Amino acid sequence: MNALFGHCQTVYKKMEEECEVRTIEGQDVQVYEGFLTKLFNELDLAVPYYTSVMRELRKMDCVRQLRRGGGNAPSLWLLVQAPVEEVFAATHAKPIPTQSGNQTTTKQLFQMVRDLNARLSVLEEKVG
Repeated sequence: MNALFGHCQTVYKKMEEECEVRTIEGQDVQVYEGFLTKLFNELDLAVPYYTSVMRELRKMDCVRQLRRGGGNAPSLWLLVQAPVEEVFAATHAKPIPTQSGNQTTTKQLFQMVRDLNARLSVLEEKVG
């Protein structure tokens, strides 16, 4: 099993243990309210895992952020579904697009950014 997926399971399970049922838009749902940085610390997960674990949980539609925390305000998360290994694998099965020929994918991306920047500059001149 992928280590990142294991961390996703661990974090979700802990959020589920500490969640409470609330009524939102007429439906009873599980909501976790707390400080995720403290939760990760309690689970002995290194801080760098925070971003990747939460990104994966959102990508698999396991959690949805209802309110962003900060300072003394805890974040609020809707618990949708427990992480499933097949869903995790499916979100990572998409191959990175490549193109044969002279341009690599990275060069193409840089060119797209340059093109968008040029278009944005034209718009800013017209507006400003």
